Amino acid sequence: MGAPAGGIPAGLHVHGRQTGVAEVDDDDDDEGCVAQHVPTPQERRWSCWIACMSGADMFMSLGILAVSWSYAYKDAGVSLWCMGLQALSHFLSSSMLAFRFVGEARSGLHADEAVATRLLRKERRRWLLREQGVAIC
Repeated sequence: MGAPAGGIPAGLHVHGRQTGVAEVDDDDDDEGCVAQHVPTPQERRWSCWIACMSGADMFMSLGILAVSWSYAYKDAGVSLWCMGLQALSHFLSSSMLAFRFVGEARSGLHADEAVATRLLRKERRRWLLREQGVAIC
């Protein structure tokens, strides 16, 4: 089987890539994306408050988790194991909220608004991927 002029052996198909077209960096392409707005000072204050409350909620969830699982281990109580799993789920969602709002409170502090918007988009993509990964687990 000889390779034609394009360099791809005959009979093979290349999926997801067009040959002969220059590659474009998709990270900088904002076309079709939702406009990102840098948080205002009031939104940053609210982000700090929500992050603090989520942090407190994380500690309460861990307390409920520890108590319910310790008593479930001693008494073999199925409902306590389930309560512990629910507390673990609540802990994970509170931690995702805390991480998200700490990031929101710190975002957009760059002097150039275009750079701040680009950084904000990258941060929010990273948060979204983290939240999706935790949700899948």
